[in-house]
Amino acid sequence: MSGTITLLQTTDVHCQIHPHDEMFWENNRAVFRKTAGYGQLATLFDKIRKQNPHTFIADTGDMFQGETCR
Repeated sequence: MSGTITLLQTTDVHCQIHPHDEMFWENNRAVFRKTAGYGQLATLFDKIRKQNPHTFIADTGDMFQGETCR
């Protein structure tokens, strides 16, 4: 038997349902840009699963935490 298994991992999504501005450090400076919400993650996961139905997704924590969950 042969084939490909795709493993996807998320972490620290913190209830961000909608796209939002977030700070990233790039080339020793702060850069702000929009990052994905759950809707965009679901679209990406669906696209990857269509390419390979043997795709597994694991979330490693911090889904519910802080001010964003109120």
